[in-house]
Amino acid sequence: MKKHIKIYKEVLNELNVLQKQIAAEAGWSEVKMSRFLKGQDVKAGEFFELLSVMPVSFQHTFWKKFLDLELDDISLWSSDKTAAILYSIADRLQLKEFTNQLELESTT
Repeated sequence: MKKHIKIYKEVLNELNVLQKQIAAEAGWSEVKMSRFLKGQDVKAGEFFELLSVMPVSFQHTFWKKFLDLELDDISLWSSDKTAAILYSIADRLQLKEFTNQLELESTT
């Protein structure tokens, strides 16, 4: 299971947030949410949209664990700092996806 999914699931359980409610708020079906929590990845934009509907406390805990850092309150971040972090994460996710694609192509 990919790191961002694993951490998302951990934080969801820690903060006792209902996946059904989050799926509805993000515009996802319950099936899509269930598959995601079982390890099926989604596009970076979809994941960020899902993350954006979460309470700030959830987002703070997620980023703290994902980046393995002590973070200030995310709501105090400048838009530039937030954008830089999100772009960095998106780049990493896309690079991993590209690498996985190359590995699949080389085995066929």
